[in-house]
Amino acid sequence: MTTTTTTTTVSPWLGWLGLLLAALVASVGPMVLAPPCIDLAHDLAPPGDDALIDVLGRGEGGTSVLASLVWGARGAIGIGVAVSLSSTGLALLLALVMALGPRSLRQLLGRLVDVMLTFPSLLLAAALSAVLAPGPASVVFVLVLSSWAAPTRVLGGLAAAVAARDHVTAAVALGASRWRVAVVHVAPLLWPTVLVQVGQSFGGAIVAEASLSFLGLGQQPLAPPLYASWGTMLDDGVALVLAAPHLWWPPALAILLVTACAQLAVASRR
Repeated sequence: MTTTTTTTTVSPWLGWLGLLLAALVASVGPMVLAPPCIDLAHDLAPPGDDALIDVLGRGEGGTSVLASLVWGARGAIGIGVAVSLSSTGLALLLALVMALGPRSLRQLLGRLVDVMLTFPSLLLAAALSAVLAPGPASVVFVLVLSSWAAPTRVLGGLAAAVAARDHVTAAVALGASRWRVAVVHVAPLLWPTVLVQVGQSFGGAIVAEASLSFLGLGQQPLAPPLYASWGTMLDDGVALVLAAPHLWWPPALAILLVTACAQLAVASRR
């Protein structure tokens, strides 16, 4: 029992510490390192100790792996935060409507959620990305559009259960408006689950953004404003795994650690 309690207490702190470090790298790193650029004289150079920029080696075209990793962190963290907050916020709003709105609207939203859940989210995001102009805004849009249904289903069921409680029924009987019931009596009881959904959406958004870039549908190599993506780095690393084995593991490890930290950070809330 003591070991279990200690693990449950320590895990969220490790997760939050990891996320804090990732956020520092994403915000401060681009101020220290210049964006990755072509340097054909160092094409596929292995890791070296001559300079900080070469500590992880060079990629195709001589781009610094360290610079790409740091600038890719800015894109991954930024897109992850934007998608997780937007999709979960939309899910919370729709969940309150599904719990307290008119019957016809609740049924319509329920059917819409069911339809959205039948589509694989990554496949839907890839299809939408293929018809939109590449860029961070397009990535955020397609990921929010393809990921809101799952948290809406979770929060909608919980909101309906909370709305059936005695104190909510009493508030309605006393004449409280639906807006007041939603904001004052239902939404506060959903916050622990909302936090879990944000953590899960954050990790999922990072993996989805990397997957789109891996497929060539997200951030384009060396294109502003992000200049790099962990997904494109991983794509290069897989393609050149024999010629340059130092390319694939930095982005893979970064994706693994950040998504794991996001899950650990909300572990105590489950």
